[in-house]
Amino acid sequence: MLTGIDTVVPNLRHCPWRRPPPDYPQNMAAKKRDVTVREWWNGLSPARQRATAALAAVEVILTTVALIDLARRPSAQVRGPKAAWILAATVQPFGPIAYLTLGRRTASA
Repeated sequence: MLTGIDTVVPNLRHCPWRRPPPDYPQNMAAKKRDVTVREWWNGLSPARQRATAALAAVEVILTTVALIDLARRPSAQVRGPKAAWILAATVQPFGPIAYLTLGRRTASA
């Protein structure tokens, strides 16, 4: 019969060297407190707040530019299927950068 921690994490019962303390669920509930976004934001220094806001703005701009370019560009000028690039553009921050550097073909003269 499983009791205590084995009921929470049954696969640990075969690994006694990796077993957490017997009061693990109670310890974690007492130590861990949910932090709201406002509390997290206010806990950052002003420099980190500015850096976070600047990076968020860059991500939004890159994604917007990539999606607008993808919508306006003919399929012949896109490497691979457009649907794949739309999905890739939502992967931050690498998707828009990948599309803008690798996904576009230059127009032939």
